Amino acid sequence: MIRKIILFLFLVLFIAGFSYPDINIPDESSLFQGETMVDTNKIISNALVSNANQKSVSLTGNIQSITGYNMTAGFLKGTTNADQNQWFPVTEGNLFLDIRLTQGVKAFANIQANYIPINSIAAEAFTGSATPSTNISTSNITTLNIQELFMDANINNAVYFRAGKQVLQWGVGNYWSPSDLINIQKESFVALSGAYSQYIEGVYGLKTHIPFGTSANLYGFINMNGANNPQDLAFAGKAEFLISPVEIAAAIWAKNDYHPVYALDLTTRLFNWVDFRGEASFADCDNLPIYSPSSNVTVGYGPYSTTYLVPYSVSNQLVTKVAIGFVKTFDWELSDRISVTVEFYYKSDGYTQNYLTNSLFYNAIQEAELMGQPAFTMSDFYAYNWLVSTSCNEFIDQNITFFLTAIGNFVDYSFLIGPTISWNPIYDFTLNLSLYGYIGAQYTEYTFNISGLTVLLTGSIVF
Repeated sequence: MIRKIILFLFLVLFIAGFSYPDINIPDESSLFQGETMVDTNKIISNALVSNANQKSVSLTGNIQSITGYNMTAGFLKGTTNADQNQWFPVTEGNLFLDIRLTQGVKAFANIQANYIPINSIAAEAFTGSATPSTNISTSNITTLNIQELFMDANINNAVYFRAGKQVLQWGVGNYWSPSDLINIQKESFVALSGAYSQYIEGVYGLKTHIPFGTSANLYGFINMNGANNPQDLAFAGKAEFLISPVEIAAAIWAKNDYHPVYALDLTTRLFNWVDFRGEASFADCDNLPIYSPSSNVTVGYGPYSTTYLVPYSVSNQLVTKVAIGFVKTFDWELSDRISVTVEFYYKSDGYTQNYLTNSLFYNAIQEAELMGQPAFTMSDFYAYNWLVSTSCNEFIDQNITFFLTAIGNFVDYSFLIGPTISWNPIYDFTLNLSLYGYIGAQYTEYTFNISGLTVLLTGSIVF
């Protein structure tokens, strides 16, 4: 009976997406306010019914020291000195408190502390570390933040609930995830390349999960972030089905006075040889500011005049975002020793030509970024993008893993490449050495911030 009631509510949510009045344009970057990086499930198991008849309390954690040195392209070419180069040290620690009661009742907390002695802007850009704000205890550039804090419960092991600040698994993409309607901010490229561990700041709300054996799952999420009254709540629903060998899911996001956003994702194995995953989102608007050299305005001040660009937003037309990826592992003396991931990303409202060579456009993007407006997001700027990620276990030595990750676009053909050597000489102690090269002409996506090469050294302990 409970399942039927919740299934009915899920159908109502889906239908409601068509009936909300189209008053405001939704900003997909703020549908569910919250930062995301890596799922904490990689550290703590997500099983709700584990050790159902035993009580346990565990305290684990992770401490990592990150030191980076960023060199400008001009410095590498010998045209400028080291004044614009940036050195940034970061020490980051996470404590994981896992409390398990009987009958699948569970509580979990992830508390993260960061210490950035200098150059906090560069450090935050590379590590995603929290920056001082009104909801973070700060002392200079020391931050303390609750990444996750939630409680699990269930009804007769048939309907599962999670209430609190939490990270949700939503979407199947390796880097781009347009069907993730909840965790909007993606994992940083630096963390994806194996340089260090990155933990998500969750969103506050109530998740409901109804499993139907191994063939289907229903998920619902009520987002309570920033909701001063019930009308401010946002809702998301997702139905997931396994039709062997294909797993497919459909999702919807809806909020009063906003356009709904729909999403699909699919995973399968092609020709019993390579894993495929794809996802897409659809909406009739996108609230991110868009600039065009033709949308300029000239204002006169006596004998002088100034020309600037006026941003606009895509509305009343279908905005489509699609990501597809292929994953293949190879045996080399060891099973699955080498892994290769290739991913492509398309966004219909992305730029299809390089306007950064236009001084008006370039200055408009820079000014917007200085004012905190999301006018430029690396790897999410152009319409056509690609990523290749490889790893090799026991590289040269049984304690060494080699990563090589590159990301770029098919518009100005610039890209970022980052090889990483990970050395694990002692259990739960790892040293990583990474290099990141920004390749492209002067005014391109990956040279926009004038970076040329970054060296990153990370040491981490898991306990």
